Amino acid sequence: MKMETVCPICYQRDETSMHALWRCSSLRSVRSVLCVFRKEKTLDSIPFFDFVVSCKEKVGSLEFELLCVVWRRIWHRRNHMLHSSILLPETGIYEWAVNFIDSFWSANKVENPDSMMASVAKH
Repeated sequence: MKMETVCPICYQRDETSMHALWRCSSLRSVRSVLCVFRKEKTLDSIPFFDFVVSCKEKVGSLEFELLCVVWRRIWHRRNHMLHSSILLPETGIYEWAVNFIDSFWSANKVENPDSMMASVAKH
């Protein structure tokens, strides 16, 4: 049985976890907002785990938390497309992640010194 390896969203590259969660051309606006490794070609050849570790070393804890939630939402978007054939817009990924984190802090009464939007926008 031959498995399909081409990205089901862009149809341009093999779907590795790195491609699906960060390098897919359909995620350009997400990458541009987050300002993390925007144009490094070496990212095409590293495992996603190494990328995550590198991000953790290069960004603060608030930004890393946001990245983790963004990756979760990107994966949700991918699975939604595979299972329902409807591709959710990439433009809502960042905002959804920010709202998710802010709602989490509010629900758990965690003191939030700055809103996520304000702290991440400074970079």
